[in-house]
Amino acid sequence: TVYQHGFGLREPYQILCDASFIKACLTNKIDAKEALPALLGGRVKLMTTSCVLEACRQMDRAEQVGAGIAAKRMESRRCVHAGGSSMAPAECLKAIVQPDNPHHYLVATCDEQLKEAVRPIAGCPLLLIHKAVLVMEEPSAAVRSQVHQRQQGRLQPKRPELERLKKIFKVEEGEDRAKNLHRRRRKAKAPNPL
Repeated sequence: TVYQHGFGLREPYQILCDASFIKACLTNKIDAKEALPALLGGRVKLMTTSCVLEACRQMDRAEQVGAGIAAKRMESRRCVHAGGSSMAPAECLKAIVQPDNPHHYLVATCDEQLKEAVRPIAGCPLLLIHKAVLVMEEPSAAVRSQVHQRQQGRLQPKRPELERLKKIFKVEEGEDRAKNLHRRRRKAKAPNPL
């Protein structure tokens, strides 16, 4: 919900999966198409890139078959790097979500380099597999502070509202002064006889 309210993430959640995440799902026997909607509480779109497909093809023979099939079932996202050559999956996914994750992607990875590259991006949640369980990484302090700043900005009055408020308070202050001038002073009364 932090990412929904603070950064505009909405259903269907677009999840960029890399080769290490696909491999971890296969080794831990996790069906990502069923587990991710349960984790996120909504519909998901699993996505990958041609660089990730190429990395799946270069895995060991035993892993290559399953990972290749799983990656081909996902929606393919066009790589943003120049040229038709493939690059490392971590670099490719990093290029897609930087500088500020304009398409509201979630990144599913088990690659430490990619995790470190994506963490500073405030609006990009990380999904990972920890001890054979699919988890979403907790929002960092930078994410929470940015969400807090955005919320405070929404709570502050806009310029036209601020001008109207100043006019209203000036009028009320003038009315209060006039009332105070005409107020009679109360006399001290006798104590209650009961």
